Amino acid sequence: MLFDEHSRAVYNLAFRLTANWSIAEEAVSLTFLEAWRLRASIEPEGGSLRPWLLGIAINVNRNMSRAARRHRAALSRLPASDKPSPDMAANGVHIKCPYLGSLNDPSYRLLQPLPTDPRALLNLIYKQTAGAGQSPDQEAFTTIGDLLRESIAPPDVSAALFRAAALIPGVTVVHNAVDAAGRRGVAVAFTFNGERSEWIFDKHTFHLLGELDFVDGTLTGKSAIITRAFVDHLGQVPSTG
Repeated sequence: MLFDEHSRAVYNLAFRLTANWSIAEEAVSLTFLEAWRLRASIEPEGGSLRPWLLGIAINVNRNMSRAARRHRAALSRLPASDKPSPDMAANGVHIKCPYLGSLNDPSYRLLQPLPTDPRALLNLIYKQTAGAGQSPDQEAFTTIGDLLRESIAPPDVSAALFRAAALIPGVTVVHNAVDAAGRRGVAVAFTFNGERSEWIFDKHTFHLLGELDFVDGTLTGKSAIITRAFVDHLGQVPSTG
């Protein structure tokens, strides 16, 4: 069975990424649930399913880590007292408005004034992520990736994030990277506990083009961002016309 054959490899990867056996076990469960949901995408004559499963495990771990960081950010915004402050909504919402967000859950207004000097931006990220993750460099790299992947940043901030990532110890620059759509760009790559992530950028605009993921040298996932846009409401799909 698929689980019997690959669960140990998935668990080992999850534990390497989290250093927490309980979270790793949860990641294994979520990985195989997601694999079942995506089973129709498996090619009948494909090779080993191990790289495919490890790619799912990486995405599951990222989603769990992102959710944990956003939870911590939300808790940090709660008032010290149970008594609502005057500007809190009458329904008990504890977030003051207008809400700017945080590095783990940013609004565009939070991204706009971020430093465009790469070193100053990286120092800010180190400061605001201190104590999180398994190492300061790994957490900084992950935070920059989330900002680029989940948000639309002003062009000068996006370029500064690319340059800030390149300043992290252990990060290398790949000058001729290719994304899943075949577009060439420049990438920053970081390896942590056997997982290598490459973020590919347009060489001129430094807009994020896509990502490549490797586990112990084996490609486990690739993606390409085709279009991004602001929309008027949740769930709306940007027009491609």
